[in-house]
Amino acid sequence: MAIIKPFRGIRFNQEKCKNPGLNISPPFDAITPKLNEALHKRSQYNIVRLEIARRNRSDESFDEVASTQSEWLESEILIQDKEPTLYVTEEEFDYRGEKFYRRGIIAAVRLEDYESSIIFPHENVRNEWVDERVKLMEVGKSNYSPLLVLFRDDLRNTIGAILRAISGGDPDVVYEVPDLPDVKLWKILDKGTINIITSSMKNSEIFIADGHHRYEAALRYQAGIRSVRETSATESLNYRMMMLVSIDQPGLMTLGYHRHFTNLSVEKSIEIINVIEQKCDIENFEFSEITGIKNKILKLGKRFDNEVSFIVYAPLQKKFFIATNKQKINGDDLFKSEHSWLRREISSIVFEENHDKDYVNPVHDLKTLIDLVNNNKNSIGIIMRPIKMDEFVSIVTRGWRLPPKATNFYPKTSAGIVIQDLTGDL
Repeated sequence: MAIIKPFRGIRFNQEKCKNPGLNISPPFDAITPKLNEALHKRSQYNIVRLEIARRNRSDESFDEVASTQSEWLESEILIQDKEPTLYVTEEEFDYRGEKFYRRGIIAAVRLEDYESSIIFPHENVRNEWVDERVKLMEVGKSNYSPLLVLFRDDLRNTIGAILRAISGGDPDVVYEVPDLPDVKLWKILDKGTINIITSSMKNSEIFIADGHHRYEAALRYQAGIRSVRETSATESLNYRMMMLVSIDQPGLMTLGYHRHFTNLSVEKSIEIINVIEQKCDIENFEFSEITGIKNKILKLGKRFDNEVSFIVYAPLQKKFFIATNKQKINGDDLFKSEHSWLRREISSIVFEENHDKDYVNPVHDLKTLIDLVNNNKNSIGIIMRPIKMDEFVSIVTRGWRLPPKATNFYPKTSAGIVIQDLTGDL
């Protein structure tokens, strides 16, 4: 049974931060070095100073988190809500020229071991990233970004109806952001409404869409505390802040999560291309057509049966082509996703064990991937199709795990909208 609770969130004080949208950021794993620099310049109170970009981590960064957070709390840049609250959100964003809206609820969800079949993962994690998030929780005693998780509404669409009604009123705060979705937030304090929402979600499975490393970190942080003392059921550390979104939300979409093969020698780069060409049928494009790469992705179309198809961009060899696996795989147990096939049939063959950390870098943004490949000698970009929603549900409910960073639910939830205090009760 999923336990969903309101909590006393910490938020930016609107009286002191006239435009709170300048203070939020993407979660840690989506912040490039260039964006990290821009976020620091955007506002002296941008949450990136606490969330810490993965590509900018250092011991000094972690040391500064606790002192920065204390300073913001003491000066009331950050203030904590006095009563436990559920936070309704509506994210507004553009995609391919069309406007979308995604509604959700930020709540505290009780931590559960995966074996309980209440909270379902679908990706494996990189231990070094989990360790980093645990360290951040230890120094900040907080969570700065909600996980994105999916749930199934009941047949009466109870939660959806409540969200539509609440979002029809004036929001408590609006976050207008230059390069992120605009976010509206409403506080739910009414105990009757809170009870309807939490009761309706009790029997729903919770699917982690984005945030596996942060959830794993929460479990490890909790275990560390429990190893030295008993904890009560109401303590915040036994819960994780999550944004719950109905799996039927029209504003819920998946994009491709690409791969950057990096730190390659000339020989290794050539070997990768040779292995791909041996295992795949190739459809070459003119190398100059890289400017129209988004149209080439659309040409990949939908996946049929156990077909694998992806785009390869390799400037060293002046290669730009669609690769489609020659040998179709029989048996669902052998095929979990195109990312799994790529890892098993290509990267695991050309690299030694535990190669992910050193040679394979997941990149969620296409432009960033192209820039990385162009600026890194011998490197190769692999452009992946999105995992469709029905495939995602099938993978999760069967208990399968994908390679790290295989799904790219868009948009990612922003850090800094609400902060979870891990000290004391919810």
